[in-house]
Amino acid sequence: MGVGGGVFRGRTVTFRNTLELIVTIDLSSNELVGQIPEELMKLTELLILNLSRNHLSGSILHNIGNMKQLLSLDFSENNLSGMIPSSMVHMNFLNFLDLSHNNLSGKIPPSTHLWSFSDSAYAGNEYLK
Repeated sequence: MGVGGGVFRGRTVTFRNTLELIVTIDLSSNELVGQIPEELMKLTELLILNLSRNHLSGSILHNIGNMKQLLSLDFSENNLSGMIPSSMVHMNFLNFLDLSHNNLSGKIPPSTHLWSFSDSAYAGNEYLK
């Protein structure tokens, strides 16, 4: 049984819990350490996620592409490493991306959308191609 609902971005939605109501998370500049929490990937209706300017480490979670509604994603100025997950090619609504100043490596996944962001979105990742 839903606790509420309505029309959101042209879709009728029913909220089963209050987490579904969260559309923005901005935890920038909070001295956060450790890995990006897996639980964030369950917030599939999230529109804005900003974890910039922290001390996050590890990789960008492979299932981040499940967050298909994201409009803005900022993981800049952390210590993230590894490759950009190929699942990000499914984030078609993303119109702001900043992964700069991390330790990302490998190739940007082949996607016209991901390649459309300026070089500054990826700056400061010495081994990212």
